[in-house]
Amino acid sequence: MLSSAIQRRVRTCGRTDHGFTLTEVMVTLFVISAVLLGLITVQVRALASVGLAKERQQATALANRTMEQIRALPYDTVAAGLRLCDTTGDSNISAGQFQPSYDSAVNEPIVTNSTACTGAPLAPLYPHIQNGSETLVGSTQYRVRTYVSRAGATAADGYWLTAIVDWSTSNTGGQSKLVAVRSRLFSPTGCSSTSTATRPFAGPCQAFFYSDAGTSAAGITVQSTSDGAPLVTGSDVVRLEAKLPSLSARTQNEQIVSAQSVSATSKLAVMASTDTEAGGQAATSAADTDPASGIGNSPAAAANVSYSGASTLSSSSSPTARFSIDAPNSSSGSTYSTTQAGSSPACKDDAGTALVSNQACSSASVTPDGTYRARMDVTLPGGNVAGVDLATIATTPTPTVWRAYGARAALPLAPHCAATSGIGCVASGVRRALGVVEVGKLPGARSGDTVQAGFSSMARLSGLTAVAGSESGITPGSAVASRGATTLDYWNGSGYTSVTLGNSAGTFTLGTASGTYRLAGVDGLTVTMTGTVVVEPVGVATSGTAPCQATACTSTATVGAVRINVQYDLVDGSGAPIGSFLVSTDLGSTVAQTSYKAAPSA
Repeated sequence: MLSSAIQRRVRTCGRTDHGFTLTEVMVTLFVISAVLLGLITVQVRALASVGLAKERQQATALANRTMEQIRALPYDTVAAGLRLCDTTGDSNISAGQFQPSYDSAVNEPIVTNSTACTGAPLAPLYPHIQNGSETLVGSTQYRVRTYVSRAGATAADGYWLTAIVDWSTSNTGGQSKLVAVRSRLFSPTGCSSTSTATRPFAGPCQAFFYSDAGTSAAGITVQSTSDGAPLVTGSDVVRLEAKLPSLSARTQNEQIVSAQSVSATSKLAVMASTDTEAGGQAATSAADTDPASGIGNSPAAAANVSYSGASTLSSSSSPTARFSIDAPNSSSGSTYSTTQAGSSPACKDDAGTALVSNQACSSASVTPDGTYRARMDVTLPGGNVAGVDLATIATTPTPTVWRAYGARAALPLAPHCAATSGIGCVASGVRRALGVVEVGKLPGARSGDTVQAGFSSMARLSGLTAVAGSESGITPGSAVASRGATTLDYWNGSGYTSVTLGNSAGTFTLGTASGTYRLAGVDGLTVTMTGTVVVEPVGVATSGTAPCQATACTSTATVGAVRINVQYDLVDGSGAPIGSFLVSTDLGSTVAQTSYKAAPSA
């Protein structure tokens, strides 16, 4: 019986419906919802915080970018400050003081200038507030404001640069947020922008090296002794020119490293009723480390040039005389400039030696192959007088390459700066040579003509060479200047005096020479010449003493010019003047200069 009772009870329990009631389920869902809502709120706030942090990071990046833009500007540009007309209405500027709202302790004189608020922008100084596409990041619009204020009572104390970036979005709750970045701009005494070409930016003091070498203008000029008057009656020519090639090479080393070289060909010109010119082409190369000049100028550049144009220019026909001017049409030149001189292509010195220094180097060369000439052909009633060369400058039969260079050497660079050490030295040099130069000839004599016996020309120069070189820096070599074994033969009135030109200066007065030419059986033309030869000195000059800190140490080597001036006076058979003109032959000077200044104490 007991067993049956137990079995019935078990069967009854198995049929009972036990589990969660509706109330229990609702309570459970409420609890879960409350927890999830809390988590969602946390997530929303976290996303807002992440968005705000991202915006702040972008604002900081804009502020840093602006600061780098300011510091990349030349020191003089930043020191000039903001344009006064651009600061009107800025809440951070009051009564000429920079008083930013984010820090009441800042109260500094704002730096402004009177430049008009027109023209191209100069970001980020003008306009000093930017809030356009350049400061839009994604969908967030930022405003960037730039300020320059004095760090002390005077400009020597430097400047504070401030970039403020503010913005307002849903992540900021509609409130304006800002990020400010400040930087001190300072250039120590002696390092400030005394030469914006080589140290335009504020930065550590560095040593300054400079080199320059080249030739001055040289050539033949024929012009009337009366300004604007024709050379002879009946002609419209007032001037003839034949310019010889020229070249120059220059380097500058300090905060900015640069190298430039120029090679120019011959040039002819006839100034008359219609001016004509030929030649005058130039090759220019430049290399530098200035970020403002563009990648195209660094680290090296080269250029070539050759004479292009007529090799002879002549005046139009006239009843009295015809003039012409000649130049070689085969002259050519080349230039090379680099901030890192290597073995190929080579930067060459004045002797053609390759300079491998891994430093700044510039070189220029030109080959003037031929003869330069000014000529006159006279025509008078009754016949013609033989043509005459007024002046000739020969570079043949052996054409010589003219060269100029400038180079920085951090280590000995034979044959230059051979004993240098420390921060090294800078060298420059130039050399050239000419053939025979003759000025002041008379027309050839014919039967019945009268020309002084033994006369050929007023002056004849031969063997002219010019070499100049200089060095400056740590343990530089001596400067050199030499004119070479140059011989001058000049007419003294009855014969010739021969002089070997050394390194000294001098002036030689030429004797009078004349010739009378018969036309149609009577005296038709008398040509008379007078003149001088001026020889400039050759020498070296130095200035400054080691350690070259307060004042730069400079070395200059100069081979002075030789100038031959001959005046032609022409009269007809009756003694009436036909013309008076001056033939000037300037053989140009040759100069090499270097300069070094040690880094001043900060």
